[in-house]
Amino acid sequence: MSLGPKLEINASTTYSAAPTSGWIDISAYVAWDQQCTVTRGRADEQSAVTPSTFACVLDNVDGRFTPGNSGSPYYPNIKIPLWIRFTIVDAGAGISSPRFTGLVDSWTVDVSGPNSYKTVAATATDVLHRMQRFRQIRSFLHEEILQDGPLAYYPMDDGKDATGFADQSGNLQPPLQVYSIGPSGGLDPGGTTGPPAAGESAPNFTPDYSQGYANPFGKYLQTNLTSPLTIGNGHSYTLEWWMKINVDGNYGETYPNYDGASLFYTGAMMVDGQNLIGGFYQGPNGPSPFVSGGPYTNYGTAQTYLACGDRTSTTQARGLGGHLTPGIWYHFAVVSDGGTTAASAAFYQNGHMMGCVGSFVPLSQPPATVKTLSQLQIAGLPAFGGALLDGSVAHVALYQTNLSQTRLMQHHLAGRNGFYGESLRNRAVRIIKYAGFGDQSASSAMEASGTPVVNQSADTALNLIHALETTEQGLFFIDPSGLPTFYSRGHRYTSPVLTLDASPGSGNVGVGDVVPILDDSRLINDVTTTTGTGSSSRAVNNASVAANGTYQASVTTVSASPTNGDETSRWIINGQSNPLIRIPQITVDLLTQPSIRAAVLAAKLLDQTQFTNLTTGYVFGIMAVEGISETWSIDKQVVLFTVVPNVPQTTVYTVGVAGSDELDTSSARLGF
Repeated sequence: MSLGPKLEINASTTYSAAPTSGWIDISAYVAWDQQCTVTRGRADEQSAVTPSTFACVLDNVDGRFTPGNSGSPYYPNIKIPLWIRFTIVDAGAGISSPRFTGLVDSWTVDVSGPNSYKTVAATATDVLHRMQRFRQIRSFLHEEILQDGPLAYYPMDDGKDATGFADQSGNLQPPLQVYSIGPSGGLDPGGTTGPPAAGESAPNFTPDYSQGYANPFGKYLQTNLTSPLTIGNGHSYTLEWWMKINVDGNYGETYPNYDGASLFYTGAMMVDGQNLIGGFYQGPNGPSPFVSGGPYTNYGTAQTYLACGDRTSTTQARGLGGHLTPGIWYHFAVVSDGGTTAASAAFYQNGHMMGCVGSFVPLSQPPATVKTLSQLQIAGLPAFGGALLDGSVAHVALYQTNLSQTRLMQHHLAGRNGFYGESLRNRAVRIIKYAGFGDQSASSAMEASGTPVVNQSADTALNLIHALETTEQGLFFIDPSGLPTFYSRGHRYTSPVLTLDASPGSGNVGVGDVVPILDDSRLINDVTTTTGTGSSSRAVNNASVAANGTYQASVTTVSASPTNGDETSRWIINGQSNPLIRIPQITVDLLTQPSIRAAVLAAKLLDQTQFTNLTTGYVFGIMAVEGISETWSIDKQVVLFTVVPNVPQTTVYTVGVAGSDELDTSSARLGF
C-alpha cells in the first residue's frame, strides 16, 4: 500500500469519551492482504444514522489476539469492549486521517482449515451503539437528579398499585414502606401527577380528621437506609424533595366547626432520636412546631420552615419560606457544607435561597464528631405527634455532597418546565450527557442551533436525538475520532465542497461510477408538520401534484417556535416536491487518484460534493454526503459516498418580500 494504515487498541475502561493517551500500535499484525472496512452514516436524509462499523483480520500466529490467552502481551485486555482506532497516514502528503474510533464488540478466532487459530477477525462499532443500548431516558427531572449521584433517590412514580416506593439511585437502598398513625386516613400511591414537566404519577396523602383536626389519623412513609448519610466534622450533604399541599392547613377556616390550631405538614426528613434535617409547612394561626417557639414571633402566618439541627434545640439553623398555594408543586432543598455555624446551612425553595434564621451551636448538628443518619421519613413525623401531610411528595433525593444553587435551579427547571424554550443545541448536549457521554457543551462539533424546543417525554436517548434531527433537518453522529457531533441544517450549505472531475477516462471517478437515477424515492409534494406546541402547518406544491400525483408525508418536530411548522413544511416541499436526477452513490478509487486523497479523506457526513465535466444531459447540482463506506487492503483503497441532491441556495424564500415570497420549484431554498 502507498498509504500507511495504522491500527491501535486501548484498554481504558472510560467509555464516555475516546481515550487521549495509552494507545498501543498493533498495525504490524493487521492482515493487509485481506480487507479492512469502515461504514458510517445513513442511506438518505430521511433515515436514521446507524452506528459506524469497522472490521479487520489480525495475524494471530502467536495467539496474542486469542481472548483469555494469559501468554498474550496484551493479556487480559483482549476483551469486549476494547477501544480500537483506525487511521490512514501518509507522512509524505501530510495526511493523518482518523477513519474510525470505537469499541470492539467481537473477536472471532478462525478455528477451521490450515490457518486454524492463526487469524482473528475483529469487529467494532462506535459509541452510538452503546447509546442504542442505554436505558430509556426518564423525565428530565429524573435525569438531572441522577447526574449528581444521589445516595438515595425516590421518584415515587411507582403507580397506583404500588405498596412501597423504590429507590432509583443505583445504590440498592431499601424501598419506602407505608406506615400508619391510627386506624384510618388514605394514601393513593398514584393518585396525582407529579411535578409539571415530569409527567409521572405521585402519591396523594389524605389524613382523616374525623376524630379531631389537631391529631389526625393517616399514612406516612419511612425507610432505614442501608447506606446512611454521614454528618458532622465537615461532611456535607443535601436533602431535596418536591411537595404539593391539598389545603393550606388553616382548618379553622376550612372547617368552620373546628376552632383549634392549624396543622403543620411534613415534607421529607432525615431523623434520628435527636437530629432532624428537612422541612415542614405550617398553616396559618398555628403554633410553632419547635421547642419553646424557637426564635420566631411570626407563627400564625402560613409559611414553609426548613430545619437543620438538633430538634430539641432552639438554636438550630432554619430557613423561612413563603406561603404555599394548594395544588401547586414546590421544590425544596436543605444543604450543608458540614460546618458548625448558621452560615454552613442553606435552604432553597424553587431554586432560590430562603432566609436563614437561628444558629448552630457546637455538638448540636452537625456534631463535632462523625455520626450517621439512616432513617428517612416522608409525609409524617411521629416524633412531632404525626405532622401528617395533606398533599403529595415526590422526587426525594439525598446526597453526600452540598449541591450548588446552580445545580438546584437546574433540578427545579427540569421539574417545572422541562427546560422549555432552551436551544436545540443545548438540548442535544443535555441528552448526550444523560446517555453517559460527558459534557459536550464546549465542543465545536456541536454546531449552533438557536431553535427553541419544548419539553420531551421519556424515550430512548436516540429517539430523543432523532426528534431534534427532524426539527433541525440536521444530523447527529459519532465522528471518526470518536467525538459526538451534531450538525445543524446550515452545514449542508456552508461546508467545504468536494469537487470531483467526471471527465471520461481522465477524471477522478470511473465511467461506471457515475450512474444518474430519476425516480420518486425522495418525492414529497404534500406535507404536514406538527410542532412541539401542537400547531400544524401544511404545504402543497399543486403543480407537482398535477404532474406526478400526490406524495404525502407527515413530520413531527419538538420546536417551541410558532413558525417552525410552516418553515419546515415549506423547506421540505421546496427541496423534494419535484423528481430530481440524482446520483445515489459515488465511488472513488484512491489507489489511482493520489492527488485527491486529502480532499476525499477530509469529507464528512453532510458535507457538500459536486461533479465537473459531466456528460451532456446529466442535470443535478451540489449533493450532500449522507453515508460513507471504505475498503482498505494492500491492493484496494476505495471510498464510496452515499449522497442526495442538495437544493442550491440561489434564492432564499423570505415572507413578505416582493420577488422572494414565492417558492421556485427548482432552485429556491427556504432561509430559516
